[in-house]
Amino acid sequence: MDKVLLVRSSDAAERKSRHFRFLPFRSVCLGITLSLLLGYVAHASQPQSANLGPALGTVTYAGVNNITGVNSWTTANLTGGAGLLNTRCDEDIDCDTFTLNFTAPTSVSAWKLTFRIDWPSSSNDFDLAVTYNFGGNFLGVCSSGQGSTTFEECSINDPPTGTYRIRTFMFTVVNSPYNGTITLSARTPDPNPPPGYLRSANYQRFDFGFTPDLKLPDQERSLIFINQDVEPEIEIDRFGTIYIGAIRGVPGGTDFWRSNNLGSTFTYLGEPDGTQKPLQEGVPGTGELGVGGGDDDIALGDPFYLVPPTPLSPGIQSTGRVYLTSLWLGSATLSVSIDRGEHWAPNPFTTAGLDRQWNTARGEKTIYMTLRKLVQLEEGQQAVYAVKSDDGATFTKSSFVQDPATGVHEDVAGNSVLTSNGTLYGSFVSLDGQHLYIFRCPKAGAPAPCDLPLGQTEVAVTAPNSFDVGKVLDSFDPSFTVNNTFPVMAVDKGDNLHLVFGNRHNTYLISCPAGTDCTQAANWTKPVPLNAPGVSGFEFTRTTMLPWVRGGDPGKVAVIWYGSDVAGDGDSLIFEVNQVPWKLIYAQVENALSVTPTVYLDIASHQGGRVIHKGQICVRGTGCPDGTRELAEYSSVTVDNFGFANIAYSGTIINGTDPADTDAITFFTKSTRRPALTPLSAMLTVTADDPKIIRQGAWRSVPDLRAFNGHRSYAESSPAIKNQGYNLKTPETFLEFSFTGTAIDMFIARGPRGGKAELYIDGQSRGVVDFYRPLTDPEEFDKSGQRDLSYGQFVRLETSPGQHTFRLKALNNNADPLRNMIYIEEFRVEGPATDTKLLESASQTSLVIEKTLVSPLRASESAVFSVQGQNVDSLRVEVFDLAGRRVFDSHLVAGNSLRWNLQTKQGRPVANGAYLWVVTVKGTSGEMIRSQMKKFVVLR
Repeated sequence: MDKVLLVRSSDAAERKSRHFRFLPFRSVCLGITLSLLLGYVAHASQPQSANLGPALGTVTYAGVNNITGVNSWTTANLTGGAGLLNTRCDEDIDCDTFTLNFTAPTSVSAWKLTFRIDWPSSSNDFDLAVTYNFGGNFLGVCSSGQGSTTFEECSINDPPTGTYRIRTFMFTVVNSPYNGTITLSARTPDPNPPPGYLRSANYQRFDFGFTPDLKLPDQERSLIFINQDVEPEIEIDRFGTIYIGAIRGVPGGTDFWRSNNLGSTFTYLGEPDGTQKPLQEGVPGTGELGVGGGDDDIALGDPFYLVPPTPLSPGIQSTGRVYLTSLWLGSATLSVSIDRGEHWAPNPFTTAGLDRQWNTARGEKTIYMTLRKLVQLEEGQQAVYAVKSDDGATFTKSSFVQDPATGVHEDVAGNSVLTSNGTLYGSFVSLDGQHLYIFRCPKAGAPAPCDLPLGQTEVAVTAPNSFDVGKVLDSFDPSFTVNNTFPVMAVDKGDNLHLVFGNRHNTYLISCPAGTDCTQAANWTKPVPLNAPGVSGFEFTRTTMLPWVRGGDPGKVAVIWYGSDVAGDGDSLIFEVNQVPWKLIYAQVENALSVTPTVYLDIASHQGGRVIHKGQICVRGTGCPDGTRELAEYSSVTVDNFGFANIAYSGTIINGTDPADTDAITFFTKSTRRPALTPLSAMLTVTADDPKIIRQGAWRSVPDLRAFNGHRSYAESSPAIKNQGYNLKTPETFLEFSFTGTAIDMFIARGPRGGKAELYIDGQSRGVVDFYRPLTDPEEFDKSGQRDLSYGQFVRLETSPGQHTFRLKALNNNADPLRNMIYIEEFRVEGPATDTKLLESASQTSLVIEKTLVSPLRASESAVFSVQGQNVDSLRVEVFDLAGRRVFDSHLVAGNSLRWNLQTKQGRPVANGAYLWVVTVKGTSGEMIRSQMKKFVVLR
């Protein structure tokens, strides 16, 4: 399928940037002539062809071009290597073609073909592109498009026998000759690391029980662009909601999905950067365009951040933010959602001039974005840059990571992460691909969190520089490169840093313990290969590409990559010619800081024989040959609240076939098993009528299907607990319980009758919650306080690890007496899995419920409800139908049992069917507790 690439401008220097990355589209008329040929007298290369091999040696050729102006070029030509490899050649006008008939050698085990052209003056600019005849189609092999030099050179390792076409392009040439040289030479096979360079590992095969690969909906819908969604980014919030974003290419925009049921299904929510033209269900071709689609990155603000009350802003506020940035034409769009991706506020930058942006967020409204400044990138200066937003919408602070004039010359920059105290870390690779660097803000000795000087994204701030930078890894050999492509970093829950990288053969992990200076090489572990190279039983991942990492509990990480059972360089012509198959591999690393970590390995993909792509996986940006960069630069993994890996990956093969009209699209899978180890995190869900919770005052329970339910095990049955404000003269209407953990989240609802309550942890006030919101319909006031409610809102209280007591006290101090209701859905206690639990309340009470019963369970004429326990004074029975309507309420009745004649309060017999019941018990000292809600059946 013919494709072109769209670029942002006609700037020649920008064409030379191999990292300026946009993705392919169906062939449409995007070419724009930039200048006209003024005149020429050209001569083809001499000779025009030659034979080389199997003996080692060299062939030469030469050419003369007497052009007196600049050649005609289209936008397709201006994308650097990919454009050169795939563009049309006007023979003897703007390019010359030399044909090489090559025979692979048998005298050496490893060889290399090097292609080079030289010319006298840097005032002229030639470019070089090499293709290979594969079944009548010429596949791109390598290219070089530098500026301000007198040569171009590229090479390939172990090329197969066949015909190669070498093209010399005259980009800006005036009356200049050139000389071409092609050399076949022996090369040293990829060396093994020297003794002591790597750590060893204990490798174990483990079946993680990955779910069937789920193709995300509404991807293959395009009428204009190739159907594709690549570089998927996955995030999971504290309550299990899954978010995935993936790019379609500029100007196709960025797609976004959400799952509310732990990944069983996903809903397509459109394009955050393309709300101008949203998807219309059933209308092909809609949702096609967005101000973005080049690179994307998702970050989650903390939607559970506690804002202490102030005179101007009473109450605990909780604003859940989802951030997505999307690259377009050298700039980006920041889209922000405060309702889990239902609606977005897009803010397209216009003059930022940036490339490959990464996001990370902290708290309610703080977001950092690290990027590369195009101006510095094009001028060959240090380009990694960081910006900060304090309002979650505009970036008003910024700083270069290094001084552009004196810093280490970098190539690609990886993602950025934040530790618990707000220290920002990131990484980049040196220009020669031999070294890894770490940067950190704040500098050593300065207090966290990271802050940056005032300066907007468009205005590059050089000083004061806010970062420390240090080299943390040296390559042992020039063939051991670490820029394939991004070095990817993660931080675990113990604030240890972990970084993975690949060398086109293996995937490696290095780690830095918390509390040390991670810009110093001495504080990082030695690399450990994760794919068990050379270990029997792990041949399914001999060659690896495109790793991604996510941290879990201290010392634990989850890593994915594309793995093949064919040994070699994954970004090589022979992998494309042989259509080498790739599978998605998952590794779970235990004790990553250990001298000998344990690595559990599994194949995560299952569809179509587990193969999700075939051919070469190119990691050279816009220098990639056509059809070899379909997977783009990465897929991603995260870890959910139960310790399971959740993966979003891009693949070109759908259930065993590679559709001609579809490029790579996004799939989801997750693990369902884990080794017998401590899970990465734990969260205990507690309904507000749990018997361990102490309640005093007029509390009662009603089933309400609108109540938020974040865990499938509870389905939609979590009751809503409502303080109706009865007995308001009682000064202590409260709810209290004790727990062991590190945080507690309280799910609440708000409505026009909402009152206020104060929250306490261990007796210390943590702020006031306001349950009020205005009427939905000003013409109809909800007198009951039960219909007009907004559910799914939450408040978070963080604690130190250990045992704590939570208390909610109704204030009942509103001037409006009708604003007196408290709505609580449930609580979630978070902490280490081994000790996260709800305890018997610290409050002193002698009331105990041992058992609540209804007899008979299948009632015919009457039902007897009874309570077994100590110090029971009276009880109250409430019965509801499955729609949540109350059909019977006994109110408080003395004793520990009550008979119900199966009639409503109006005296009518209830219908046959299932009913819900709950018993509230009052103790002899006045305290009140509730039973769990249960079900019984009426049959006559």
